[in-house]
Amino acid sequence: AGELGLVTSQYGYAESFAEAQDVAVRTGYPLVMKPVMSSSGKGQSKVDGPEALEAAWEYAVANMRGDRARVIAEQFIAFDYEITLLTVRHAGGISFCPPIGHRQERGDYRESWQPAAMSAAALAKAQDMAAKVVMALQGGGRGWGLYGVEFFVKGEEVIFSELSPRPHDTGMVTLVSQDLTEFDLHARAILGLPVPAEIAARPAASAVILADRD
Repeated sequence: AGELGLVTSQYGYAESFAEAQDVAVRTGYPLVMKPVMSSSGKGQSKVDGPEALEAAWEYAVANMRGDRARVIAEQFIAFDYEITLLTVRHAGGISFCPPIGHRQERGDYRESWQPAAMSAAALAKAQDMAAKVVMALQGGGRGWGLYGVEFFVKGEEVIFSELSPRPHDTGMVTLVSQDLTEFDLHARAILGLPVPAEIAARPAASAVILADRD
């Protein structure tokens, strides 16, 4: 993100608790600590002061995916709302779905709606950053597919949060809001089939029903 000039919160990586303490000094409190690889907010916690840092470190490490104990600590952003911008890289270029607003509770996705209300200027900033990051992920291949790119929005300021290189849980709303769902778009892009330059959405919302963990 830094190399691409994306707007982000202050952040740093840590592979030990001592490194996490150093990062916390640089970012200041409050901060958010989370694994570099997880799903649906698992292992993520808000840390209001140094006395809670070690518990947050242990929680992040315990809930990470993979076998590498590495976390990211980032400045807490008091955002107005957050969005997912489903971004499709395909043979014809890059297309965007209308922005999706969403809400999480205790790390679990709960509901999303599309389109999310935001200014044209803020949306343009999000689209510009999303295009930059998906283009940078091409690697040795074509990089075709759908990406879930998440942003925090505070006023007209748009802050890059994270990216998932696949259909996104908040994009479940596209099953009813779009003629081509996020799964359709992902498959069409990978297969080199036509993807619309502009993707429309009907106003819609979705919510999950969480199963009893017991």
